[in-house]
Amino acid sequence: MQNGIHTIEHGGKLDRENIRLMKEHGTWLVMTHAISHHPEGIEMGDAHEPAILAKLHESRAYAREHVHEIREAGLRIGLGTDSMHGLFGYEMQWMVDHGWTAADALLAGTRNGAELVGLDDVGVLEPGRRADFVVLGSNPLEDIRAVYDVKAVYMDGRAVVRGDAIVPKAPEARRHVPTVQR
Repeated sequence: MQNGIHTIEHGGKLDRENIRLMKEHGTWLVMTHAISHHPEGIEMGDAHEPAILAKLHESRAYAREHVHEIREAGLRIGLGTDSMHGLFGYEMQWMVDHGWTAADALLAGTRNGAELVGLDDVGVLEPGRRADFVVLGSNPLEDIRAVYDVKAVYMDGRAVVRGDAIVPKAPEARRHVPTVQR
């Protein structure tokens, strides 16, 4: 992207013209709905500010009424969590709850995210790419809530978390330094 807008974050009040232009120019939408829709989102932080709370309610109402326009336009979508760390699954579930397929949501959180930030070695499991992936307890294509049941996490093909335990990194092999024989 040169001299243009590469991404729109949140997209809480995109109108038809915004959506049309985003589609025309290949602009990404990074949905970050946990901050505005999750019960522990912005209401747990800035709800005491009437202006912020009013904007939040306006954004939620707008999303309910217009999210189908974003979906039907086929915008390129990535997912983020804003400051709602640990709620990436909620972002995927929000997409499915609002008409996208589970496959769409999974791609938004994996391959699309990698493409969005210009990484070509992550986001897909295939030869020549990094093997960063999670093992789930059930099939997320059948029920997206499976993304909450993480059994293992792999980075570069090595298990780093299994169940609730962090897998210690194997110690580096000691370099054998030959000794001179006399």
